[in-house]
Amino acid sequence: MAGTKAGYHHGDLCAALIDAGLQLTRTGGPEALTIREATRRAGVSPNAAYRHFADREALLSAVATAIQDRMAARMFPSVNRRGSAQTRALNQLRAVGLGYIEFALDEPGWFAVAFFGGSASLDGGEAKLGPPHESSGSASLDGGEAKLGPPHKSGGSASLDGGEAKLGPPHESGGSASLDGGEAKLGPPHKSSGSDLSALGDDRVPPPFRALVDALDAMTDAGVLQPNRRAGAEWPCWSAVHGFAELALHGPLRGTSRRELEALARRTVDDVISGLVH
Repeated sequence: MAGTKAGYHHGDLCAALIDAGLQLTRTGGPEALTIREATRRAGVSPNAAYRHFADREALLSAVATAIQDRMAARMFPSVNRRGSAQTRALNQLRAVGLGYIEFALDEPGWFAVAFFGGSASLDGGEAKLGPPHESSGSASLDGGEAKLGPPHKSGGSASLDGGEAKLGPPHESGGSASLDGGEAKLGPPHKSSGSDLSALGDDRVPPPFRALVDALDAMTDAGVLQPNRRAGAEWPCWSAVHGFAELALHGPLRGTSRRELEALARRTVDDVISGLVH
């Protein structure tokens, strides 16, 4: 106990509690985190936690922030810097999308905390994203070449595998949903419109969302994504990868083999990108 007290007096208790929270939520999701268990792992009394966190929700929010940092790091793997600016921008956005899905599948407990276990804010206020859910299982998008199976009917696609991105003409589909006809403002506009996320402050923007914004901005700067298609593009992108993760963890794709999930994830991300650039 003496060693723990020394650590506490050195100001390490806050970090120790967050670390304990990371351990607990990694295997048990948000429900596994309690002040009592976190302080027990840190070697202090439950009352000591309140010097740093007002309540369990405050600790859970700090843990969620730490998880978001880890998720964002996963969304920035080694991207091939060869090729044109357009190819690099496309590869960056693809890496962000696949990294998000990969993190969710590899770390379902943390994923449940990142956006559902605490609060998340993308605008001026606090947005409660809903109750936490349990999850289990894992998969990885690393390693091996995922074959995307039989090609879907299309007049072209944005294929980012193996080098240069082929943009081609848009593909046909049995149905479509268009938001272009209305005046719906779905999110922060691109920086060229005179406003960006910097007004919110870095502490208000979840790092994974920041990674997506930066990737989309790079697409516009490289001339791949037209400026009039940039505003609100975060939301269809995020909806696609988050929806895929939920289907894989809790929906009809649960239990699907790793190779099949890899293939479906790649197709999902590539189809979203194709829809953006055409």
